Amino acid sequence: MVAAFAMLPDYYPEKGRLFEPYTVRRGEVIETYQLGSEEHDYSKNIYFTVSVEKDSSFWSEPYLDEDDPNVTLITYTFPVYDASGRIAGVVGVDLESEWLGNMLNARHMFPSSYDILISGEGKLICGPKVSSLFFERLPLAS
Repeated sequence: MVAAFAMLPDYYPEKGRLFEPYTVRRGEVIETYQLGSEEHDYSKNIYFTVSVEKDSSFWSEPYLDEDDPNVTLITYTFPVYDASGRIAGVVGVDLESEWLGNMLNARHMFPSSYDILISGEGKLICGPKVSSLFFERLPLAS
């Protein structure tokens, strides 16, 4: 799981124009970096711009992880405000679809029910693993 706090450009001038503390968990190890830079200008990223311009949360469409193309991610972002009520930046998390599906399906309302999450474009974001689904063989009509 990855989390970042992307500040509005020049919000903390002493930290530089682009200040984006970024944290990633790898197993039991948590690493933190300053990711914002001219090479990584998050202020032009759709996840940042939508949250700032619409002053609302944003769910991305599912996409493949740049570091591991076998992992599908979804990003959730939301604006954060300072004491005066103006937007200070955007917090975002990258969630693995498999993890999100496992969380959604940790408990079932009914024994044979499953939850799925579908994007605004109708793409399957997450659901149960196919191997965990129960398929009943129906008798053939005579």
